[in-house]
Amino acid sequence: MDWNEAKAQCLVKWERISDQVGRANSAQLLREVTEPCALCHKADDRQAAAQDAGGPRAKLKCLFCLAYTDYGGCLDRIDDLTSAVVSEEWDTVRDRVEDMIAWINKMELPAEGAEART
Repeated sequence: MDWNEAKAQCLVKWERISDQVGRANSAQLLREVTEPCALCHKADDRQAAAQDAGGPRAKLKCLFCLAYTDYGGCLDRIDDLTSAVVSEEWDTVRDRVEDMIAWINKMELPAEGAEART
C-alpha cells in the first residue's frame, strides 16, 4: 500500500464515521474514532523498515507518518473529537468529523516509490 492508497482507505473510515454520527452510541463511535487508520498502518510499515535498516528505534509510530511530519498530525484533532463524543455534543462531533475529512483530502502525499521528508 502506498501513501495515497492509505489516504483513500482513511477517507473511507472517516466517511463511515460521518454516517454513524447520531446513529451509533458513544462507545461505538469512540472505538471507530480512535481505531488506527490506514495512514497509521503505513507509518507502522515505514517504522519497521527504518528499524530493519538499522535506524533509530522510536516508540511513537506517528514520527514515521507523513500526516504527522508534513501536516501536523491527527492527535489533537482526534482528542477534540473524542471529547465532543464523550460530552455528546453531536453538532460539534459532526463538525470535527467533517474537518478531519477536509484535512485528509488536502494532503498531498508522494506517489508509489517516492517518499517525502521524515
